[in-house]
Amino acid sequence: MNSHRDNTISNITEPVTKSHYRGLSIKKMKLQCSIFFNNQCVKYGLRPKYLHIKINRELKFSASKKCLSSLYKLLLREEIRLAYHKIYTIDLKLKRLYDIMRTSLSPVSLDHILQDIFHQVDYTRNKKSLVINKKIKNLKLQKNFVVSDSQSYAIHDFKPPVLNFTNIVFDNKEMELLSKGFKFDISPSNSKQAVQNLEILAVESESILHKYSDIITNPHSLRSEIKNIIKSEKQRLIKSPYPLYNNDILLKKIKKRISENNIIITKSDKSSAMCLLNREDYNNKIKEFFNKQH
Repeated sequence: MNSHRDNTISNITEPVTKSHYRGLSIKKMKLQCSIFFNNQCVKYGLRPKYLHIKINRELKFSASKKCLSSLYKLLLREEIRLAYHKIYTIDLKLKRLYDIMRTSLSPVSLDHILQDIFHQVDYTRNKKSLVINKKIKNLKLQKNFVVSDSQSYAIHDFKPPVLNFTNIVFDNKEMELLSKGFKFDISPSNSKQAVQNLEILAVESESILHKYSDIITNPHSLRSEIKNIIKSEKQRLIKSPYPLYNNDILLKKIKKRISENNIIITKSDKSSAMCLLNREDYNNKIKEFFNKQH
């Protein structure tokens, strides 16, 4: 009699409850994977494609770029917080479903169902992990990380950015400016434009907060934090405008030294380093290269 009752209840309860329990378990697992992915993005300063922040102009100042980076991290942390809240809600539902199954099914039937769900969730997690690891790998490659097949990551062992083969000595500040490379843009070079750039970023940050208002539960706190970051950078620029002008002065000094000493600047053929050579040595190397080709 009891066996017949158990089978009857099992036949009624099992399909619906098992399907619901499995669906919630998979949803919880995907949220956990999302938390892992977003935590990796925060840790390594990665910018996931799903969280695209559109800026209407190029950010040329480090202060503006720093604020944008902070904005990404704030939004990622908000995504993580929201995911944890969803997991908490799912856990409550899972507990209720478990209690229903525990009171209506035999221990053997319940164990069989839970094991079956566990294997399905584990299989889905493995597939999801492959996708997430690939995304992280691609994002890290964009930031000059070396990524191995075993998913362990390390920073590139770069060669010195500037190789000076002349007997002319450049001071530390001059070498620091040269090390920024051929593509470094030092203009515009005044603090007023830098401050204006920050103010534009503040306006666009407000637009971004409005765009993500449906997922941000505490926009006032987030807005306040962004405002404080931009305010501190703005004050730093206003109080210490000289480094912006120093780049112009340094560049003029470097150009003068290069011209007076007949130095040529070229890119290394074995790396992205900048090479400083005496023009005579450079011409000799060119001749030597062509002689070897014939």
